[in-house]
Amino acid sequence: MAADNEPKGKLKEMFTNKTLAVRSLILFYIWMVSSLVYYGLTLNVSNLSGNIYVNFVLSALVEAVGYVLAIFLLDRVGRRMVLCALMTLGGVACVLTVFPAVYAGGTADWSLMMLSLVGKMGSSGAFGVIYIFTAELYPTPLRNIGLGVNLTFSRIGGVISPFISDLGILVGGTFGEQALPLVVFGVTAVLAGGLALALPETLNRKLPETIEDAKAIGSDTKHKYKMRTEDQAESVFSVAFTNRE
Repeated sequence: MAADNEPKGKLKEMFTNKTLAVRSLILFYIWMVSSLVYYGLTLNVSNLSGNIYVNFVLSALVEAVGYVLAIFLLDRVGRRMVLCALMTLGGVACVLTVFPAVYAGGTADWSLMMLSLVGKMGSSGAFGVIYIFTAELYPTPLRNIGLGVNLTFSRIGGVISPFISDLGILVGGTFGEQALPLVVFGVTAVLAGGLALALPETLNRKLPETIEDAKAIGSDTKHKYKMRTEDQAESVFSVAFTNRE
């Protein structure tokens, strides 16, 4: 019965306030790009030189490294900076693939592979961070619906990713087949990393219970919402991972 009395937010409430609307639009883009780059780099393994099975195993290993790195830094550096750093790292690594593809041709296949793996590591870590960060930015009445809408944009990115990975079919050559998809992933990821800096930090802050609380995150009244990290983690993980599927 208590659950029936809890406030339930509506989708339109995410856009009735300017602060929440801007944050939501930024999160929509970051979620879409996170999924686009993550699944795109996974699919792009087949476009890289070498044994496809070895490449896939290496891709899975660096993904685990990305998650461990995010877990280690999340409560030490903060959600915003970790998300920005991982997205930017992965994006820059993907963009840099244009140089060995253009200037070294097929003699620099190993460098393309390494840069792609760095990109996968960054996107994987960022994908893990964004779940927690999003749950901490929305107030209680909008938290579930906010995660749901962001997950929808994430799926849009996942739908687009195979088409980006197959850009080499249209362009051809070493650049088109190996570097062009990575450059597209990289540019979108760097932009997402920059936009993450426009979001307020939520580390060690109490989860907002009302829209006014959510607006106060990052403002001069933010000290009212401080809390212990372990209490924050316990309340957020239950929401984030319940909605992940």
